[in-house]
Amino acid sequence: MLVDRARVRFDEYELFEPIRAGDVLTAHPKLADLEEKPRDDGGAMLIVTLQADFYNQDGTKVLTARQKLLRMYGPEHLQ
Repeated sequence: MLVDRARVRFDEYELFEPIRAGDVLTAHPKLADLEEKPRDDGGAMLIVTLQADFYNQDGTKVLTARQKLLRMYGPEHLQ
């Protein structure tokens, strides 16, 4: 079983156009990046970057949202 010892999340938003009440938004999510870095104790740090572009009812891109998730695993969880 793979259990994380720490979890950190960072959010970033980039607004391109105003969003108003009543707008219908459509999200196009994707896995933007996945990176694994070794730690000094023999464990690993996994960095996952998720991104979603949001479009309004006219097809105009109004927002990009990014989340960066960090998970740290001890050496006992790696094979």
